Amino acid sequence: MFMKTKISFHDHCIMSNFLSKTRYHIAFEIFKKGGSKMETNKRMMQMFLFGGTIGWSRTPMFHIGRSEKNHMLPRPVVSCRPGNYGYLLTHSDNWLQKLTNTVQDLTIDFLTKDDSKKSKEVLDLTRKCKQIVPSCLRICNSFFTAMIVVGDFSGGGQIPLHKDNDDHINAIVSIGDNNIKGGRTIYYSGVKMKDLGKKERAVHFEHGRVQIGYFDDIIHGAEKWTDGNRCIINFCMKKKILNHFLQFGDKYYSQFMNAGYPRGLFVSKDSEDTSV
Repeated sequence: MFMKTKISFHDHCIMSNFLSKTRYHIAFEIFKKGGSKMETNKRMMQMFLFGGTIGWSRTPMFHIGRSEKNHMLPRPVVSCRPGNYGYLLTHSDNWLQKLTNTVQDLTIDFLTKDDSKKSKEVLDLTRKCKQIVPSCLRICNSFFTAMIVVGDFSGGGQIPLHKDNDDHINAIVSIGDNNIKGGRTIYYSGVKMKDLGKKERAVHFEHGRVQIGYFDDIIHGAEKWTDGNRCIINFCMKKKILNHFLQFGDKYYSQFMNAGYPRGLFVSKDSEDTSV
């Protein structure tokens, strides 16, 4: 299941000031300043992360009862810890709030109109996410637990084929030069990287284009492009973060919040646990 649509930023004054065809570079510079930068082989380009993560780190961890090992605790990426610029950007009434609300509404519309079992399940999870996942781990109080900006404005690039296995749902917004050469988003029918299947769909790049779907189920990427700048804003709801709160509630995470999001070694425990 897949939906393609477009946002007309000129219809929204506050978004137009940052995301119009002549001003989108302003938004990109803000993303660079406010996001936690990382690079992966999967996308071969620099990325700027906002929201929550549960990726491997030394800390914070949590310890269950008499278990012999600690487990990774969800946390805001460094740039989005309360007080940092990324947190202020994603928790203020601003152009990004308007963009996030617009994309969230489009995603809900996508899920509501599809009668499949998966869409019904994911729609239910979006409601639960807003109820049980703390707002400091969500983008602009939406059900998206992460926002990933991919691009470097170097005049060209490519995003290799991949699947987003940890995402329940993805909504990708494209911004950049409409006159770039190449850069189509391509989708394949195969379920494994070793067997791509056939090319099912190719979506030409367009400033303001929104693509919504289950990117954990479909192999996708962006063809090589030249002669222009582009980036994508990937709004997603992460499985592992949501699963943590579905299983444990805020029992362990609240200890981390109440401690002030410490950067040093931190382990949340059961109240009766003194083994760590």
